[in-house]
Amino acid sequence: MKRYILLILCLGFFLFSSDEVRADFTIEVTPEDNSQALNLTSFGTIRYGEEITYTAKVKITSDDEKYEVKQIMLEPLQNDKGIILDPEAVVFHTLRGSNSHGSLLSDDPVRLNGIEDILYTSSAQGNDDEFTIVYSVLGNNLNASGRFIGKIRYFVIPRGGSGTERETILNVYLNAEEKEFETAVITSSQNKRKLTLSEEDEEIKGYIKMNLEGTLGKTYNIYQIVREDFKDEKNIIMPLDAVKFSLSAKKGESNYSSFSPLEKQLLVYSSDSGTEGDEIIISFIVDKEKIRELSAGQFIAQLQYQIKADGQVKETIPMEIELEITPQFEIKVISESGVDLLYFRDLEPTDAFEQKFEKKEVVIKVESNLKKPYVVVHNLKEPLTNAKGDSIPLKFFTLQQTIDKDKPGDILFPEDTPVKLGDMNIFVSDAGGSSSEFKIVYSLRITPNLKAGDYFTSFSYSLLEK
Repeated sequence: MKRYILLILCLGFFLFSSDEVRADFTIEVTPEDNSQALNLTSFGTIRYGEEITYTAKVKITSDDEKYEVKQIMLEPLQNDKGIILDPEAVVFHTLRGSNSHGSLLSDDPVRLNGIEDILYTSSAQGNDDEFTIVYSVLGNNLNASGRFIGKIRYFVIPRGGSGTERETILNVYLNAEEKEFETAVITSSQNKRKLTLSEEDEEIKGYIKMNLEGTLGKTYNIYQIVREDFKDEKNIIMPLDAVKFSLSAKKGESNYSSFSPLEKQLLVYSSDSGTEGDEIIISFIVDKEKIRELSAGQFIAQLQYQIKADGQVKETIPMEIELEITPQFEIKVISESGVDLLYFRDLEPTDAFEQKFEKKEVVIKVESNLKKPYVVVHNLKEPLTNAKGDSIPLKFFTLQQTIDKDKPGDILFPEDTPVKLGDMNIFVSDAGGSSSEFKIVYSLRITPNLKAGDYFTSFSYSLLEK
């Protein structure tokens, strides 16, 4: 009987002790209008071009254990037509100084989307705290009108090894003013604000598609403006005319139905007299010759499309265009015998006093955008040999190189030189590692001691960074 009582007492003590050490949290989110949802446009509706802010206060209690507070959109903002709001239309940041302990997300605006964002990290002691989130609705980035509804989750996560995650979920509302004229944009990259020019059918290209719906009640023009030139992470600028564009439309007019180089600002489209909507496709293609000497990297330009009527800007569409120049470091061998074989066919010995030579030409092309010096290495694997195993002494087999004056780099054997087995450095690039091209003339001296037949050898060329 005593053992049962002791067991019950111990179990009770264990349960009591577990409750005592397990941390607990609460999280409350209070919108600025004290409603039960985030009414981002609680004042009414937002018009295109306007910018508004809306705040929410987050309050957390903790049992002295470190924690993090996060938020995520569970359902994107979507109107009754099924159009999802452009992710660039709503951004947020935490308000500096609104907390008493711990650390907040940076002041830089972050897009409100379906990614978990850390809003707040508590102190090591896990103090109770509160802070403010500022949401900004950017009217210039509205891609549709109507009433948008979404759902957002706020949650607190213990970081001390115990405790239970807590959450609160709120609906999100946003009213965008109905417009008589709307523009829907999509790119070949399936992104509304970014076009990635990619390689397809040996061309680097892409397109922007604009669906213009409704009417402005008057004719309108579209201007294409390059706000920032193509630049890589090292601020190297790519020539603007390396990218060309053309525009096609179902109704309106354009002077750019064939490809033309990009310029800083161009009137690219004019609506017809009907002033109604239209479908426009702006195609881009890269001139590979103009980027041949550029170093490998990611080049990004910032464009803007302005829709104007009566000289007034009615809508502005920002667009980022990205071009990836992939690293190139390759050698091309052009030879009538093939890439790695050299043939001399139907050879016959000469008379004792006859001088006869057989020649073969090979063209070497090097493509490099690494901007580093390099060498070309020649490797002869074996002497010229026939099917019976008879070989020609290497002293009768020579090479000589030639290079055009406009080609960079230095050839190492401008005169006839016996070919050696194994590696031979035959070309050195300039200091910038520029692409180049040169020719090798192989010469075989035919002697009276030659045994008739077909002779061949295998060789290779390789590139090495200097």
